[in-house]
Amino acid sequence: MIMLLPFYLLLASLITQPEPAGTMTDADGNTYKTVRIGDQVWMAENLRVTHYNNGDPIAFIPDYEAWEKTTEGAYSIYMEDTAAVAAYGLLYNGRVVLDERGIAPEGWRVPTNDDWKELLIYFGIDTTTRLPETTTEKRPPGERVPDMPSVSFLVGPPFDALSAGGRFYDGRYAGRGNLEYWWSGTPYNSANAWFCGLAYAHKGQRYYEASGDIRQGFGIRLIKE
Repeated sequence: MIMLLPFYLLLASLITQPEPAGTMTDADGNTYKTVRIGDQVWMAENLRVTHYNNGDPIAFIPDYEAWEKTTEGAYSIYMEDTAAVAAYGLLYNGRVVLDERGIAPEGWRVPTNDDWKELLIYFGIDTTTRLPETTTEKRPPGERVPDMPSVSFLVGPPFDALSAGGRFYDGRYAGRGNLEYWWSGTPYNSANAWFCGLAYAHKGQRYYEASGDIRQGFGIRLIKE
């Protein structure tokens, strides 16, 4: 008797598994695991750096009102849970990504929207499909890509998208355990920036590519040049 594998299982069997690719060190001396996925090498952890490449400190702003009003790059710790920083990384506003002093070590950069799409395409995810808007889901506008089983390569080791949560422009925190957004290096405008990531809703894992207020706080992953 011949048994036929479901398409997604066949696809998964043909995909080369991600593999560890050594380490990367930031301006603070923090060392991160990296992972090779296809032709790309990504950080396998969220960034925790607190200084720009020239040694200038990135502003640490835990206060809600100060977070909303700042006009400089800043970072914060989700709900001031310092014990979780090693696992989840820090939350940065979009101005950190735009700052010319840079936060990526030599040979690394903030990934663009196209970098994220290349990652999804590698795992067989259709990046051209847009899910219809609904009135029952509170989700940011932007491109939505249906999930496929191969997205588990991002959720589990070695990429480890851990749903670190984020910070609203007004300083409130939300989403730990439900969403994982990272800033994109693709330019938008002076008030908004692109971000990409995964959200875990009742309908399953969803990929997002959207623009949002530059004052929001999201994680950062870097990609090797």
